[in-house]
Amino acid sequence: MVKAQKKSFSLTFWLLMFAALAAFGFFILKNETRPETPKFVLTFSQPVYTDAAYDDTEDDNELENLRAAMPLELSRNTAPKIAVIINDVGLNQNLNDIINKSLGENISLAFSPYSRNLDNAITAAQNDNKDTYIKLITSSENYLIEDTGPKALNLEANSDSDITLLNGLLNAIDRIDGFIIDGYVGPEKKAGLEKILSMFSQRHLILIDATDNETINSINVNGLQKIRADIVIDDDINRENLQVLISTAEIIAKEKGQVVMVVNPKPINILMLVEWINAISNNEVESVSFVPISTLMVR
Repeated sequence: MVKAQKKSFSLTFWLLMFAALAAFGFFILKNETRPETPKFVLTFSQPVYTDAAYDDTEDDNELENLRAAMPLELSRNTAPKIAVIINDVGLNQNLNDIINKSLGENISLAFSPYSRNLDNAITAAQNDNKDTYIKLITSSENYLIEDTGPKALNLEANSDSDITLLNGLLNAIDRIDGFIIDGYVGPEKKAGLEKILSMFSQRHLILIDATDNETINSINVNGLQKIRADIVIDDDINRENLQVLISTAEIIAKEKGQVVMVVNPKPINILMLVEWINAISNNEVESVSFVPISTLMVR
């Protein structure tokens, strides 16, 4: 009897233990805290953001919140771009030579229509792989005081004289990337400008807008490649103020991804530009990169 009771007790004990362990295991499995399956599966081969990386979600609000929260990283190949164009060159041959020798191929040049040997000057710059442009000069409203000469545009809507003038300039040179226009162009010139810009579009020419008002920006011509200058340095200026503008250009480039600077070819401007380019080039990691104007255009 004693032995039979011990066996019965032993069996009962192990059955109870098994039941307790089973209940405990079920409780653990039921209440286990598991990480939620992520809504977004992110796979980036480059530090850029594309909608294709987020195809697993249909929640646009969460998508935009996620995109905004992610830091933007710029590699050496995606450094902010600075496009500099030296405006109104060609009038001083010695200065032309200095500019061509001291500034690399990523600096663009805009020649005065009154340049000596315009075709040869443009060809020399193109041989150095520079973008080349011609400056558009508009007729002065007060021509008795300021004579802008026979190569100035009238910008009259009912006249073809400007088209004839521009065709003459273009026929006298081998090729050109486009034109630049600066200063003030009043809204009353809008119709005349539109005719010229239509011609530029047809001939696949770039227009650089360095004006100080919105007339050109308000004109929409299908297929026209135009770009607006962010900074224009055209007055006499000291080294300290130039340094401020250079720092401003870097800030704009880093915020927008690119900046366009138009610079008058005064010696101090060229000197500061050369120093700036050399300083950027000597850095192991370039914070910005200098590019021709044409690389910013979508062709």
